[in-house]
Amino acid sequence: MKELFERIIAWHEKNLPAGLPYEPLPQIGFLSEELHEVNKEFIKGDIDAAVGEITDLIVFSVNAIVLLKGDKEIIEQRFFYGDYPVHDKVTIIGILNYRIFKINDISVPEHKRFNPWRYKDLIESCVKIIFSLGYSPELALEETVKKIESRRGAWDSSIGKWVKEKNQMDVYKPDYSLAN
Repeated sequence: MKELFERIIAWHEKNLPAGLPYEPLPQIGFLSEELHEVNKEFIKGDIDAAVGEITDLIVFSVNAIVLLKGDKEIIEQRFFYGDYPVHDKVTIIGILNYRIFKINDISVPEHKRFNPWRYKDLIESCVKIIFSLGYSPELALEETVKKIESRRGAWDSSIGKWVKEKNQMDVYKPDYSLAN
């Protein structure tokens, strides 16, 4: 995972403005949007796509950790899968929602220093859930990182977000079945 985190951080440093502050509410919004996408894919019955959306939660979490200047800690973390008996989508959504709630719970400015570890907990839950679904977390995240690295776009300060170019034809199409 270390190499994948380093690639996400390199993308972050290349594509986002230097000195960008950590803003809790947009970060929580991004995570909530991704959680909604995970749920939509589960409802459709597309587990491959749901795994892809869960890896997006990892990417958003790593980006938030970079903004909090906690990237050195996250790169050095080892994530152990272990036994994580997740059997249904309701349990998965509940676990992810709880982790996002915990991040939101301490997102007030005076507690910023604790946030990297809350995001680390979310990443760890995502890794374990991906594994419990029968997928390799590293291979699934590799697919997402390839997609991200193939995109073009630019920072839009009016909305505080990096925006993908529309109608880009050469974006890498991840195949999460390769991780299954």
